[in-house]
Amino acid sequence: MDNRITKKRLQDLLSYDWLKAVLIVLGVIIAWEFIYSVASVKLTAGQEFKVFFDQNIYHVDSDNIVGTLKDKNIVSYDVLKVGSENMLAEYNLLSTRIEVGEGDIVFTDNKVAEPDGDKKVSIRAKEVVDGTPIYSYEVLLRESKKYIIDNFYKDGVIDISKENPLLLKDPSVLDELVLDLANLDEQKIESVFRQRMKGDNRFRNEEQIKEGIKDEKARIEKLVSDINFFNAFMQQAETIFGQNIFMRYTKYEQSEDFNPGEYAEVVQREKNNGRENAIYGIDMGVLSAKGGDKNASSLVKLKTTNTDEVFTADNVIMMVINLKDEQPHLQYETISFIRYIVQTYSIFKG
Repeated sequence: MDNRITKKRLQDLLSYDWLKAVLIVLGVIIAWEFIYSVASVKLTAGQEFKVFFDQNIYHVDSDNIVGTLKDKNIVSYDVLKVGSENMLAEYNLLSTRIEVGEGDIVFTDNKVAEPDGDKKVSIRAKEVVDGTPIYSYEVLLRESKKYIIDNFYKDGVIDISKENPLLLKDPSVLDELVLDLANLDEQKIESVFRQRMKGDNRFRNEEQIKEGIKDEKARIEKLVSDINFFNAFMQQAETIFGQNIFMRYTKYEQSEDFNPGEYAEVVQREKNNGRENAIYGIDMGVLSAKGGDKNASSLVKLKTTNTDEVFTADNVIMMVINLKDEQPHLQYETISFIRYIVQTYSIFKG
């Protein structure tokens, strides 16, 4: 037998082993990708809670607030990631982020710009309302109550169906409604949980599902408490803090002012639908003016003029981004955030 090592045999051996090595590496990569795709949790829009700081807003302890939201259980177990981001004006970043389904809270400014000759000057907060899906606080409150009642209330306790003539005539009937924990149906909580968690890798066996149901029940109970707090704040805020606590605005009025005739119809529609001078945000400076555990300027602030270096939280507006279609069950984590902000940066404790 000829066992001599020749140049040709050596080349054949090396080329064969090289091919085997490549195939092995490829196999490991494919196997790892498969394992990762099966075992990893895919974040939905609602499972990432994001706070945006709009152009012109200076923020101080955003890292601290992001950590606090999870450490103090401000947001629920189903929020898996919390973050913040600065919005750059030159790239219209705020609109871009919202268009791809990102964002929950945005801090923007309601400051009247200094005149520039005869040119009209716009207010940034109104631009944000006109150009992006921002909740009015009244609608946010009503829809959050309806979410709880439609999904988790015992049958027959209250009728807020689409066919309810009272609700159709005046949606504000929900404003006086206070949610009651005693009306929650545990079977509905479990049923909704099992349905919406299908395919979620955190809940692959019955033991994990049962633990998840406990967390879900706690989430719903906390949300009920947070909604009732928000309801009380909405009712009492102007009495406690004055009329300027809220940014009130009729959507598209500023756009109509800049483009006469183009937005008249939609402005009228807003008025006809009960959204004239609707509430679109809380003024952080007014919120903190009477005191609180912290001053709002330790979180967000704005230059008082273009020429000095005085910063306050006045005219910094906290708004809620409406992405309900992308996150129907986690949209109202924003109400939990509002409660945390109000209780931390004001005298109102609920």
